[in-house]
Amino acid sequence: MTLTACAAPDLGISTAERTASPVPSRSASAGPSQPEPGRTVEAVVPAHAGDVRGVRLAVVIPDERATSRALLEGLRGFAAGNGLVVEEFVATGDAASVDAAFTQALAAEPHIVVGLGAGTVDVFAYNSSQWLDQDFLLLGAQVAEPTSNVCAVVWEGATSRGSGAPADGDLDHTAVAPSRAAEAVSVGVATVMSGESGIVLHLPE
Repeated sequence: MTLTACAAPDLGISTAERTASPVPSRSASAGPSQPEPGRTVEAVVPAHAGDVRGVRLAVVIPDERATSRALLEGLRGFAAGNGLVVEEFVATGDAASVDAAFTQALAAEPHIVVGLGAGTVDVFAYNSSQWLDQDFLLLGAQVAEPTSNVCAVVWEGATSRGSGAPADGDLDHTAVAPSRAAEAVSVGVATVMSGESGIVLHLPE
C-alpha cells in the first residue's frame, strides 16, 4: 500500500459543500434532472473542478499494466492540482489480490472507493452491492448492472464491463491516456459528490 497525501483531509463533506454535477440537467418541463439508475449519459467535462478539496479517494490499482499506470498518472495529477486526498491500494493482477485491495480500500473509510480500469470491474461488480452506504467510482470501465452507489466514467476504447458482459464497442488500450483519466476523475468525483450515482458517464470525444 502506498499513500499519496495531496492535501490535509477535511473532517467531512457536508451536503451544502457538495459540488455541482457535470451531468446535463433537463428542462423543468422534461421532469427531474436525476438520470435513471443504470443509464449511460453524455458527460460535460467542467472547465473548473469545483470545490473538491479534501475529498478522500481510496484507489484500487489492479496491476502494473500500461493502462493502469496511465489512469493512475491522470488521477494523481488531478488530485494534486485540486486538493484531493488519495490513498492507493495496489494489487498484483489476480482476482484475490484485487479483492484484498478492495477490502483495504473500504477500511480506509474514504468518501469514494475508486477502481482503475477493467481489472477492477469483476470485484467491484460483486462487492459494491454489499456496501450500499459507500460510494464507488470506476474509471475507464463499468459494471453491467450498477447499483445506486456505483458511478462509472467511460470513453471510446475504454468501456469494458469485465468478464461478465461485452464492452460497448471495441477496446483500445491506446485510448487510455493520463489526460483522459484526469477528465474522468474530474467528471466522476463531481458527479458522486453532487449526490448522483448509479449511472455511467460517457466522455465526449
